[in-house]
Amino acid sequence: KIHGRLSHKLHRTMSMETVRTVLERLPAECPPKSEADALALAVHACLEMDGMRCVAISEGDAAQSQSTPPASPGPLPSGWNASEDMYVFIYRHASSQALFVLKCLVMEDSLLVHAASDRSDDVHCLELRMSDFVQFVPGGDRQDVEKMFSDLEALLRAVRVNIIFKLIPSLAKKLLSSGQQGSCGPKAEGIPAAGGWRGGEGPGGLRMDPTGGPPLVPDVGRADLAPAGIGIGPIGGMMPGG
Repeated sequence: KIHGRLSHKLHRTMSMETVRTVLERLPAECPPKSEADALALAVHACLEMDGMRCVAISEGDAAQSQSTPPASPGPLPSGWNASEDMYVFIYRHASSQALFVLKCLVMEDSLLVHAASDRSDDVHCLELRMSDFVQFVPGGDRQDVEKMFSDLEALLRAVRVNIIFKLIPSLAKKLLSSGQQGSCGPKAEGIPAAGGWRGGEGPGGLRMDPTGGPPLVPDVGRADLAPAGIGIGPIGGMMPGG
């Protein structure tokens, strides 16, 4: 029990500090302006915490991105939140030769997260309810993470289980062996958690209803997430016909 409490506190602290660092590095001209901005930024921070390095924020820059990740994370480029309803982050990781694409689509009060690798046909999905993780977006002080966000440990677990560990399975074993995994470990995906998220995958990258009902998010085609210029088609819209 003591180990569990320490692990919980460790992950909460690591999550808070990572998000705070990401916020501090943002260009002054593009702070988070909405709940969707804040949550997309927190998702990015989760990936950064596990070694993902953002090398581009658009399909046009993906082909020209560096083939190896930077040794340390840098600030997101200006324009990361230029769109009001979609965010694109393209990553590399030191343990893989793959290029990873993350797209976040705003749909009503939720953020639909989809991720893919240029080395696999799988598309991984996660739905996050904004109100469960973002409390408010301050007009001035971007470093007030404790007031801006809530339940970042649950967010980290959701992103790890449904996105990071699916993209790079070896990371789950690495965190487990190092004792850092704690309650953020790979438990059964597709089951709604208390923090207000659901994840999983199905044909065409659909998030499947754990009750056995029909898929719960729109179909996302493989080409919709493929980085431009790497041989598997350009990045398209998140929705059919996009």
